[in-house]
This record gives sequence, structure tokens and C-alpha cells, in this order.
Amino acid sequence: MQFKEKDEDIRGKRWNFQNKSNIISLFEIKKGFARGGQYHKNNVMHILISGKVEYRKENVITHKEEIQFLESPSVTYLPPQTSDLIIALEDSIMIGVYPKEITNTFYQKYSIIVKEKICNSSN
Repeated sequence: MQFKEKDEDIRGKRWNFQNKSNIISLFEIKKGFARGGQYHKNNVMHILISGKVEYRKENVITHKEEIQFLESPSVTYLPPQTSDLIIALEDSIMIGVYPKEITNTFYQKYSIIVKEKICNSSN
């Protein structure tokens, strides 16, 4: 496994690592903020190691949405063609295991919510 990058914004810090087939991301989500909005062609695993989150999953084809409330420690899986929206109910830390893909594909419904929560904190 190789360290790739670190970034930080108002939601918290994120460290990305990579092996032959996956990107492994360790990330913070501060209370009230959201991450997500992407979807993938393959399964994604998220591990909540600290905190509490509301975890929304919506299939981008059928638009069927599922909402889970997770407390640490817990694991959840995001099926293919399903977008996630992770909202921190308290300061939280998660690990995401994502398949390497050529492009990032965003789901507008969830991406807008992530951006709104960032913008609303500045007001």
C-alpha cells in the first residue's frame, strides 16, 4: 500500500492510500457536515470507526433510497450504481475502500447537499 495524498477542508482531514486495485481513504466528518455524492461501478465498503452518522444510499437508476443510522464501530456496503451521502451526527472518522476507476462519477442530488452544507457553514 502506498500513501497518495492528504487534503483538508471545513469538513475535516482526509488521507488517501492506494494498492493495486483499491483506494483506501481515512477521513473525518465534523458534526453537521456531509461527504459523498459519488457512485461506482463496483461495491464500496465504509467502516465507521468513531462517531455517529446518517448514511443514505440511493440507486442512481431506480432512485430507491435507503437510510441507515450508524454508530461506531460498524461496516456498511454501497452496491454498484448507488450513491452515498454521509452526514455526521457527531464528529466521526471513517475508512472507505473504493475500487480504482478511471473517472469519478457524481450524483447531483447528493453532491448538491454536500456543497450546501459547506456553504451554509460560512454564513
